[in-house]
Amino acid sequence: MPQNDQMETFQLISALQHLLGDAHVLLDDVQKAPFCIDQRRRYQGNALAVIQPATVAEICQVVRLAAAAGVSIVPQGGNTGLVGGATPVSMGRPSLVLSLARMNQIRQWHGDGVTVEAGVILAELNRLAGGRGQYLPIDLASSGSAQIGGVISTNAGGMRVIRHGMLRQHVLGLEVVLANGEVWSDLRPLLKNNCGYDLKQLFIGAEGTLGIVTAATLRLVPTPIQQATAWVALPDMAAALELLGALRQSAGDALTAFEVINHNCIELVAKHAPDLAWPLPGEHADWYALVELSASHQAIDLHTMLLDCLAGLGVQRAVVAQSQAQTDTLWRWRELIPEAQRLAGGNIKHDIAVPHDALPVFVSRAEQALKDRFPEVAIIAFGHAGDGNLHYNVAHTRSSAADTFLDEAEVNGLIYDLVKACGGTCSAEHGIGQLKRDRLRDWAGPTGWQLMQQIKSSLDPDGVFNPGKVL
Repeated sequence: MPQNDQMETFQLISALQHLLGDAHVLLDDVQKAPFCIDQRRRYQGNALAVIQPATVAEICQVVRLAAAAGVSIVPQGGNTGLVGGATPVSMGRPSLVLSLARMNQIRQWHGDGVTVEAGVILAELNRLAGGRGQYLPIDLASSGSAQIGGVISTNAGGMRVIRHGMLRQHVLGLEVVLANGEVWSDLRPLLKNNCGYDLKQLFIGAEGTLGIVTAATLRLVPTPIQQATAWVALPDMAAALELLGALRQSAGDALTAFEVINHNCIELVAKHAPDLAWPLPGEHADWYALVELSASHQAIDLHTMLLDCLAGLGVQRAVVAQSQAQTDTLWRWRELIPEAQRLAGGNIKHDIAVPHDALPVFVSRAEQALKDRFPEVAIIAFGHAGDGNLHYNVAHTRSSAADTFLDEAEVNGLIYDLVKACGGTCSAEHGIGQLKRDRLRDWAGPTGWQLMQQIKSSLDPDGVFNPGKVL
């Protein structure tokens, strides 16, 4: 590093220590390490320091100091993302990782919502909201560590999008620190506000590339007081969609989750969680559906409704949970799939979505194309069929490391060509980050790509925020 650069870096670190205190400017490599590697251990970067501001005013000053020193800022929440969006990237200049963990206050409760700081943990918010008979219906495996700012910046979804929508549908207002160190804030708890451009939407799902989300006003929903859960064995994806259509007709808004799971997933979970009670003993099906109905009132009997729907379709191979313990066990089969995949070894992951009625075509053609090219391929597919989102992962039967026998670029090409032919997207809920950055231009199209670049250059002309991500 040239001497002048070393001097500027020393002055920046000194100024940050003076502003935040030495304890909140992490310089030691061991201390920095957890902040510089992504959850999947696919991406690893380096940072001058990991800084931990506690107020909006401190973040504003950090942004000004970093910009003046020519240093980038990588905003980071719980670091639970799956596409490397919160991991620093070397882009010709040094970076600071800005952790929002200390920005963790509940600012104000509203009648049907709450204003929270970005570092509040999703599970903690729902614990507190539960005491008021409310919750934020974003269900993530990482809810115990995912922070609200990161959840907003990735527009997280989860298993109940079919009923409640993505996180975007629950954000009423935001507070954001901009690249010039100023704050844009509109935290009013308004469900309706057509006063000009809806600026908050620019920052939701932007992965920290346009500004640093420091607080949000969120719309909560009533906590369900009754639920009905079923596990259904199905011959194929077409049968799953038939069941989904029937449930939409009979249950309406009470349908809160409709997960599909292929048999390879079940075999993986059974191998790594042998004590888990089998959902349907003796049954072997190509696909399964995990169905949940819920309501915040007792006006209808959801258990009876679910039984009647299954009987009306002539479904024979199904179990409807008779207790909370049985419900929890059924959901464990779904929730343990990612961990079972990790224990099994490498696989090539795809977070795709197609119009839900195109799922049978996609599943059939993708399996055929992959097996024609890679006869010993193992497909681990599961996801949210109600909104068309599949986690379509590809492994190899002979190795714990998929890339030992599979060409990742070729597998991706096969999958994404089919997704595009079905009118879908290469990123349903995980974002772009580093993983899909090189693909975004093609998926956005020339005009969409140009608009995104114009927005980025307008809000962050010097590229201070999260370089090497999204665009």
